[in-house]
Amino acid sequence: YLFTEIICHAADGPGVLTCPACSNTKLLLQRSHWRLMLATAQLAADHLPAPLRAELLQVLESCKEMIVDSSSPEVESQGVPKPAQVLPLSEAAAGMKLSAALLAERRSAPGQHTASLRRVFGDPRTLYGHLGGIFALARLSCRLMDAWMENSQLNANKMVARWHDSHQKFGFKFLVTQLFGYMTGGPQRYTGRPMALAHKHLAISADQWDYFMNDADEVFEEFELAASLHAQLRSMLSAFRTQCIVQPGETVPADPRLSQTCNAGDGSLYEELGGVYPIARFVDELVEAVFKAEDLHVDYQPMEDLKSMRHPPGLKYMVTELVCSCVGGPEVVTSQ
Repeated sequence: YLFTEIICHAADGPGVLTCPACSNTKLLLQRSHWRLMLATAQLAADHLPAPLRAELLQVLESCKEMIVDSSSPEVESQGVPKPAQVLPLSEAAAGMKLSAALLAERRSAPGQHTASLRRVFGDPRTLYGHLGGIFALARLSCRLMDAWMENSQLNANKMVARWHDSHQKFGFKFLVTQLFGYMTGGPQRYTGRPMALAHKHLAISADQWDYFMNDADEVFEEFELAASLHAQLRSMLSAFRTQCIVQPGETVPADPRLSQTCNAGDGSLYEELGGVYPIARFVDELVEAVFKAEDLHVDYQPMEDLKSMRHPPGLKYMVTELVCSCVGGPEVVTSQ
C-alpha cells in the first residue's frame, strides 16, 4: 500500500503520502540493488501500454530516495542486472515474508513493545481499541457463538444445528473473532470464505436471521457495551444479512462442504491438516489439557470477568492463529 501511495503521488495522482519521513514506510531497498529494481520494474509493467512504461520508470527513478535505504552503500553491480522473478498474482497478494533476521531487528527497535501492545489491545482511536482488542473480541465472539448455538429457533434449521453439534464450531469461533478484528480495525486478516458461499446453503430464513440478531443484542447488553459500540457492531453484522439469508423463491445452493476441504494448493502442512477447522479443534483441546495439567501453570483469568485481559477464549484464538501461520496458513499473527 505504502509503495503504491508513493508511485501514485510521484505520477501526479491525488494520493497523500502517509509519512514520507518515516523509514518504516519505505521498502528500504539496498542502493546496490537499484538497477535490479528498475530491470524488474520493466517486467512488472508488462500490463501497461508500451508508450507509458518508460515514463513510469522515470517516475520510479524520481522517487528513488523514498524507496531505498539511505544508510546502504552506493555500490552498483557490474554488467546488465538480471531481473528478479515477478510473482504471480496469487503469490503477490499473499505478500513476501521478510527474513527472520530483519524481523528480529525491527521488533527490537525502540517503541516496538508499545506497537505490539497496540496490535493486541488496540489503539484507543480505533473501534478495535475501544472494544479492548483481540482478547475482548475473542471473549465476545465466544459468548455470541454459545448464545447462537443454544438458540432453539436457530437449531430448528437442521443445517444450522448440524454445525452447532459438530467439531467445526471451534473453527467457526476462530473465524468470527478474526472477522471482528479485521472489521474493527485490528491487524487480523479474515481468512474465511465469502459470506454467501459459507451461508447460503444453510437456507437461513429472514425470521431466523432476526433471532440471530436478537441474541447478538442481548450479548452486547450483557457485556455492557456503550450504546455507540453496540450500534456499530450491530451495523456490521446487519450488513451481512443479504449474503446469509435465502429470500423467498431463491434457490438454495448445494453444500460446498467448506469445513472438509482446504484448497490452498501449496502442499503445506496447513493444507494436509485440513485448514483452520481441525487446527482450531486441536488447539482447543490442547489449551484445555494444559489448563488441567497439574505440572503446568498458565496465567489466565475467567472469561466471566469482563475486566480480565487473559482468558481461555483469547488464548485459544492466539494459539490457533500462531499454529495456522507456522504450518503455512494465511493467518496473520497478531503479535509475536
